Parts: sequence; C-alpha cells; structure tokens
Amino acid sequence: MSRTIALMLVLAGVAAGVLAAGSSGAPQTQRTIGLITEGGAGGFFNKFDTGGKSAAAALGDRLAITEANGAPAQISRIKSLVARHAAAIAFHPDPATVKQVLPALARARAAGIATLSYELRSPGSVWVNQAAPAQVAQALADALASQ
Repeated sequence: MSRTIALMLVLAGVAAGVLAAGSSGAPQTQRTIGLITEGGAGGFFNKFDTGGKSAAAALGDRLAITEANGAPAQISRIKSLVARHAAAIAFHPDPATVKQVLPALARARAAGIATLSYELRSPGSVWVNQAAPAQVAQALADALASQ
C-alpha cells in the first residue's frame, strides 16, 4: 500500500473517530471538520481531500478543506474554524513555523475542538501517521476522553 493511500485511510479513520467519540445515538446536526492542507505539493494532498470528503459524507458531516501556506495563513484558517465551531481541525504542520501556530491550536482545544496533525507531530494535538484506521480512531477517542 502506498504511503499516500495509507495516509488517506488514516484521515478517514480520524474523522470517524472524532465523530464517533461524541455520539450518543441521538440524531445529530451536521458537524464541520476542518482540513488544512498546503499548496504546491504536486497533488500530494488530493488524496487527503478525497478520503476526508468520503468519510465526512458517510458520517453525514461536512469537510471544510482550506489551503494554507505558512504560519499566518494557518493561524487565520484555524481562527476561522474556531469561529465556525468546527468539531475537529486536521492540519499538516510546517516544521519551520509550527511553533507560531501552537497558540491558535491551543485556543481551538480550549474551545472544545479536537486538533490533530498528520505527517509531523504538533504538541498538544493528536498525531496521526501510518497507523491502521481503528488504531487512530481509538487513540483519538482516548485523547478526547481525557480532556
């Protein structure tokens, strides 16, 4: 299995885990899951977009995909998703600027929004990389339960 397909499956598992963790069995309104990607990656993030859309649609929710290159753009997108009361924010941290983005992610978590990073670790966020979807969903549910 290629790395891209594995990561796409992980993102789908994460979306399912985020939403299943808060499920009470009662009908729920449609939730928004934010996916922040980077541009200029030669189509690398297209699989994340496709997998995330499929998972959100299967769960009856909406995936808000936005592109952000650099810390100012990522911070702006995170603030926008917080204002929209997103259920979760998934993002790809840039190693050169991740420290600048951490306060915005902390504010998102303080607002009750789960944050997760893929590919690279981001302190305070659930880290998703090269794991089976069930493992990712369990790790996310455990992280949310501990909050």
